[in-house]
Amino acid sequence: MNNPELYTNVNALQKRDAQEVLEEVKDLLPWSIGENVLDVGCGPGDLTSSLLTSYLANDYRVVGCDISEAMVKYAQAKYGNDQFCFKQLDISNGNIWMNWEEEIFDKVFSFYCLHWVKDQIQAAENIYSLLKDGGYFVTMFTISHPFLILFSRLKENPKWQSYTKIWKTWDAFHNSRKDPKEEYIKILKETGFQVIKCITKETSFVHPSTKAFIEYFESINPFKKRLPKEKGEEFLQDCQNFLIEMGLLEVNEKHEAVHKYTVMTTVAKKGSNSDY
Repeated sequence: MNNPELYTNVNALQKRDAQEVLEEVKDLLPWSIGENVLDVGCGPGDLTSSLLTSYLANDYRVVGCDISEAMVKYAQAKYGNDQFCFKQLDISNGNIWMNWEEEIFDKVFSFYCLHWVKDQIQAAENIYSLLKDGGYFVTMFTISHPFLILFSRLKENPKWQSYTKIWKTWDAFHNSRKDPKEEYIKILKETGFQVIKCITKETSFVHPSTKAFIEYFESINPFKKRLPKEKGEEFLQDCQNFLIEMGLLEVNEKHEAVHKYTVMTTVAKKGSNSDY
């Protein structure tokens, strides 16, 4: 996830789903002039600078943050201006306050980011502290995905396990027997959030070809840095074949690649807990 150009070219799925979430929640949120907004996991900045602006009122200021230095540098160079700036941040780091101020944002958005975070409690505490009193937090992330099963299989595959065995993210929900919705609501409430809405939805995406699917996977491939360059294409092809064999990726009569997954969307407010 350190190739901004590739990610920008193949993130149609992320754009579609983020747009749907914003449409679903827009009437639950106040939209005021002069808001300060944070986008956690902004990636290359294209969603931050395009989708959010359709909903924000005048005189807004948006900060995009991402754990990837490459993504942040790309976003700042391409989209940075008086209204948009981009900074590096690990949202699960417990020691961020040398470079960040508490209670400065009216809203925090995060799309397709928090499933990568190991420490969900620390991330929630940081987001809560970054929000002003009465501020809103909107997030959408994956709770079920073919890649989860793929990553587990790779760790057990003699050919690829030495490159993939260190995989430990997505553990907070995906390797737990607890219900992810109940567990996330519990985390947010214990942090101090009022949970306004939390829903899960199974959906699917149609990639125009298997080549397009491989490019999509490559754009978020967490093992790329560990793979020798000469093994990169073979690894991607094996991953696609594994998914097809397991019935997690379908190639239809139009030669399109289709996969299903489940996302969870949550809207929360900094304030008193409710009995959601």
